[in-house]
Amino acid sequence: MKKFVAGMSLAALTMAGTMAFAAGADDYKAKCAMCHGADGKGAMAKKMGSHDLADPVVQGKSEADIVKIVTDGQGKMTGFKGKLTDDQIKGVAAYVKTLK
Repeated sequence: MKKFVAGMSLAALTMAGTMAFAAGADDYKAKCAMCHGADGKGAMAKKMGSHDLADPVVQGKSEADIVKIVTDGQGKMTGFKGKLTDDQIKGVAAYVKTLK
């Protein structure tokens, strides 16, 4: 019985993680891709002095660092505090970490 419960818990966590990832990808496409591009290599962001989001400098940042940048903004990028919920920002940060 314990194995069944543990398996169900793992399945629930996996499903929740998949849903959060999908939501983060959708929010990224809606709010970030216009400058950063669908693949994180957007020309607009580069013109404004932003790194390619797949660049090791960005990928080396922790998810918490990316959450802070998305929340507060950095350089010419305005923050999304009040425009996205905390959970949406966390989802975007998780999605950014997948851009390679």
